[in-house]
Amino acid sequence: MPEQHAKLSPSGAEKWMNCSASIAMEAGQPEEGSEFAIEGKTAHALAESVLRNRLDPTLRGRELKGGQNAADYIGTYPLAQGEGHAGLQVTHDMADFVQRYVDTVWALADGNTLLVEQRVDFSDVVGVPGQFGTADAIIITPNELQVHDLKFGRGVKVTAENNKQLQLYALGALEQLSVLQDFETVRMFIHQPRIGNESEWAVSVEELRAFGKQARETASMAVDAADVAEREGIDTLSADIFNPGEEQCRWCKASGGRCKAEAQHHLDSMAGDFVDLTQPLAPQIDTATKRITVISPEELAELYKHADAIESFCKGVRARVMSELTTGHTVPGFKLVQGKPGNRAWGDEKVAEETLKAFRIKGNPIYTQKLISPPQAEKLLKSGSLSERRWKKLETLITRADGKPVVATDADPRPALDINPEKDFENVDAAEAAAEFI
Repeated sequence: MPEQHAKLSPSGAEKWMNCSASIAMEAGQPEEGSEFAIEGKTAHALAESVLRNRLDPTLRGRELKGGQNAADYIGTYPLAQGEGHAGLQVTHDMADFVQRYVDTVWALADGNTLLVEQRVDFSDVVGVPGQFGTADAIIITPNELQVHDLKFGRGVKVTAENNKQLQLYALGALEQLSVLQDFETVRMFIHQPRIGNESEWAVSVEELRAFGKQARETASMAVDAADVAEREGIDTLSADIFNPGEEQCRWCKASGGRCKAEAQHHLDSMAGDFVDLTQPLAPQIDTATKRITVISPEELAELYKHADAIESFCKGVRARVMSELTTGHTVPGFKLVQGKPGNRAWGDEKVAEETLKAFRIKGNPIYTQKLISPPQAEKLLKSGSLSERRWKKLETLITRADGKPVVATDADPRPALDINPEKDFENVDAAEAAAEFI
């Protein structure tokens, strides 16, 4: 898998197309490779291996005995090394989810041309040399170009519609493949198997090229800002090129304690709709009581829109303060102190075990034992010829509580819960009344 990264990376398009200062602000910030990122890289490496082996089921001229299904890799490490981190082992769950992506792509590629982990150059599109990305899969049909992107995360639902990353991949692919044939439409796919999300969006070639013109304009502004910051310093950037917002700040490396524009944005979003109680009363208002009111449902909704972004920002602020203090820098008014001690643990568990045994406590209650969970049992029974029959027998013993209510936007496809407090009270009253006659 390609390890190079472009300056105007397609995965960061939401940042640099919406905020021209983002590239300049991210310059010099360390890459934080989390275990989730390595897990995603491992899943991509697995999907690539399976699809490539299906395209060419031979090894040194001999037919492959396996490797054409994700389950063939369980227990292996398809990503040996990823940016300084050891690759993760393929689990049953990872294999199941990756197989769903593989099956979908393979079915759509039937009778067509499939390109796996295809590097696409979009330099001419944005007018900046050396700009490229890597599409997970590209399918070429007689009149349609398809671009597929695997997202292995399960935190944020991603849609294909107006997805800037996919459109840049598609434009790069068009630049390279339109010399071979003419395409009428471009269809883009997002695959998020862990949350059951498969999103697709089709546009005409003309519509896609119109997006390319927009990308060219914003790319020029972002690159110019980065050049100015590199030559003259980050503090010389004009305030009007900063455009903080939820989408562009979510994955920005300058988010949370570095970007002043983002901090001001969050302060403004919290204070914007509220009266400043520190200001003198207006002539028509003669008591403080009239100024201090309950937040309306509309105001509450406006605040809630920003809750996730503000929580993420606060987390970033805490992390930066800790980083500054642990590296010996000063943060006025704060210092590092000894925290709460960790949980007690045996220094040498074997010695502790032998000591407890020597006490000869009645009933020997020095050990604990717990039955494995249903997911653990399912994994245990997935191997062996009798696994299906055993699992069906065990499955009848499983119960599962209903999910707790969670807040979602009106755009969420799940139906709203029927919450009616008055109806609930009526049911209680009816039950009490019925009890009187028993």
